[in-house]
Amino acid sequence: MTTEKYSHRLFFVLFFVYTMSCFGKIAFPAVTAALIDEAVLTKTQAGTIGAVFWVLYAIGQFIGGALANKYRPTLLLGIGMVGGAVCNFLMAVCVGYIPMLLIWSFNGLIQFGVWPSILRMVTNNILPEQRSKTLNYLAYCYAIGSILSYLTNAAVLSILPWNYLFICCGVMNLVCVIPLIRAERVLIPQLEPAAAATPAAKKASAPLPRGFIWSSGLVLLCFLIVLRNLFETGIKSWTPTILMETFGATPQYTSLLSVVMLAMNLTGVTLCAWIYRKVKKSEPAALLVVFLTAVPLLLVMLGYRSMNILVVTLVLSLVTILSYGSGQIMSMYYPARFQNLGATPFIGGVINCFAALGNVLSSYVNGALADSFGWDVIIWSWNGLIVAMVAVSLVLLAMWKRICAYAEQA
Repeated sequence: MTTEKYSHRLFFVLFFVYTMSCFGKIAFPAVTAALIDEAVLTKTQAGTIGAVFWVLYAIGQFIGGALANKYRPTLLLGIGMVGGAVCNFLMAVCVGYIPMLLIWSFNGLIQFGVWPSILRMVTNNILPEQRSKTLNYLAYCYAIGSILSYLTNAAVLSILPWNYLFICCGVMNLVCVIPLIRAERVLIPQLEPAAAATPAAKKASAPLPRGFIWSSGLVLLCFLIVLRNLFETGIKSWTPTILMETFGATPQYTSLLSVVMLAMNLTGVTLCAWIYRKVKKSEPAALLVVFLTAVPLLLVMLGYRSMNILVVTLVLSLVTILSYGSGQIMSMYYPARFQNLGATPFIGGVINCFAALGNVLSSYVNGALADSFGWDVIIWSWNGLIVAMVAVSLVLLAMWKRICAYAEQA
């Protein structure tokens, strides 16, 4: 078998493992409505469990970014997948607020090495000519895993109790150990001779250069990813409620909408990859185009009360498509740019950390604004966030030549 085929097979392993990781992470949000409906949890308790999960996930990602270059990536991936499986199995049998809070919070923490390790394997083991496509395809994993989780939940609830969704997720997480063992024993050894010659492999264990966090633009990008997740998670989470309270949409309509929006997000990956190529693979330029495209859509939303429900649904779906695609630019293309410094896993972990913090902020900020001031203020806040993201992208663009020169050090 040629080296190219080994590299292709490693990609399929990473794609499957990351999709199943996302499948398992979304199990609790997918089943939350059923838990509340059956009085297993209150709305406040369910919200708290979700928020604490993302706080500990954020902490774990920072730890994973620091450890990814020091340990075998398949080991860290195995810990994450087996730990996730155990947590999902326990969630199926340990019913109640406190046990569910403790178990699901630990699930957030145990995922510490999954994404940083995947990024390390992409930059160290996947052949250079295949890396760009690999990153593009990995961007589909979260949406596919989420869709699978919601569809599995719908199928499970039609014939079985909600507990079985967690069991399904646990089984699939555990299955991931099999391809990981094959990757460790067969695929990676065949790819390591070629990988050893890359700058990423040579600097994998070296400390980051002094002043890296500032010179790489990471501080600004972390601020931008928090704004983006505060924005995107707010739209995805609250659009169904806005449609129900303003237009009288049925729960069936909003449930279907959640799945459709996730499916439409897949087009955002393709669209933003195309934009990225058109702007000569400049991350801030691509982000600027994406955010500026969303501005008129959000301005239209200021008059949402006088619009048809289908128009509002379409406009908000288009905004989430753009926002979802921007995530791949920040969490995949940007970290990969620093592979010559051996910094890709670290940056990937840090960016995922701040993305999770953005999710936590979104849970509280959007809910508090909606309760206190109503949906009109929420729509205005989304307009403010998109303007802020445009401004940060402009600052990054002004610094970009210097950042690229820094990243190309070998």
